[in-house]
Amino acid sequence: MCDNYKRFVDAKEMRADYGDLPTPARQMQETLEIALLAHAKGSESLNREMAYELAVALGQLLDGRNPMLLQNNAKVGNPKKSRETISLIEDAVRYIKVCDAGLLSDPRPRNTVIEAFDVAPSTVSKWMKEFKDASAPNDIEIVRTLMEKAGERYQFVRKQTE
Repeated sequence: MCDNYKRFVDAKEMRADYGDLPTPARQMQETLEIALLAHAKGSESLNREMAYELAVALGQLLDGRNPMLLQNNAKVGNPKKSRETISLIEDAVRYIKVCDAGLLSDPRPRNTVIEAFDVAPSTVSKWMKEFKDASAPNDIEIVRTLMEKAGERYQFVRKQTE
């Protein structure tokens, strides 16, 4: 989290020096996303300064303003998988890895993921190779819940993009 927080502070300082420009806002968005996902998965606590920036931006949004922090500053291009989809797939891979290590009881974790995500067995095999570096959060008990919620969200997102 230290490197991520440093990137956040650097972007915030750049914003202070040059105003609300897309580049520092995007860097702040990226670092906030990493921090929020780590917090939600129990591996990191959310830095108060980062939480405050997000709360201020949400307040501005509720007041009818369009804060730069929440604007779409996406890079040009159409990635194969969205950042959200990648995060959901990583939750599935983590679940299988934790079960394979004997830390959670599921005699057939791949079948559980196939069912939860409504995908083919070959898709799960591909994910296991592609996302082999996905690591488990500190709280192992949350892995099953994250995988189940990720499966629901994955199916929803997939239907929206079909």
